[in-house]
Amino acid sequence: MALPAILTMPVWASQQVFEIQRVDYLAPESGGRLGGITAGFPLWKTTVTLGVMSLDQSDAWRVFITALRGAQNKFYGYDAARLLPRAYAGGLPTGFSGTCSGWSQTIDSNGYAILTLAGLPAGLVLKAGDYVDFRWGTYQRSLHRLLESAAAASTGYATASIEPPINSNVVPVGAVAHLDNPACLMKIVTSETSLGAFGRRGPIESGTIVAVQDLVV
Repeated sequence: MALPAILTMPVWASQQVFEIQRVDYLAPESGGRLGGITAGFPLWKTTVTLGVMSLDQSDAWRVFITALRGAQNKFYGYDAARLLPRAYAGGLPTGFSGTCSGWSQTIDSNGYAILTLAGLPAGLVLKAGDYVDFRWGTYQRSLHRLLESAAAASTGYATASIEPPINSNVVPVGAVAHLDNPACLMKIVTSETSLGAFGRRGPIESGTIVAVQDLVV
């Protein structure tokens, strides 16, 4: 049995940080006001901390890190606390796979990206902090977090602010929006990633995995 082209991060972790990484600079103006400049597009970054675990969990992380070959191979990374919308942590409503039939993005007067999803079951509840990802090509994905709660209307549409905005230079109009198992492509930061020693029980007993999104066209 062959490994998939893109591995998926193991689910188990003692702790995880999963947040947007930005490279921002303050830009003071001559009148005394502070402006801000962002260098590049914001990317997701995760730091996974491993602790006491079972032998199966330990083996899963060890082979995962080995198969990545440092930063050579990509993998699907995600917020392990939000594999599904929070209101449906036990499973999506019957008949809904999590795949949306359409989407669109606008920018409001405050500069926030507003996402409209189509093809949702009427009344579907989305909470602030839920995720949606966009999938296209062979393995490409773009991941976004909802900044406010929303509920699908009887027409199947729901609208909410998201961050980061959808990068129209990367995500094609034909990409498909998903609420099921949202993830993004990531690469390991090898200088900040290490697995701890294993004890007499067999499993490793510590470790830190750091990875950053690789937004592939």
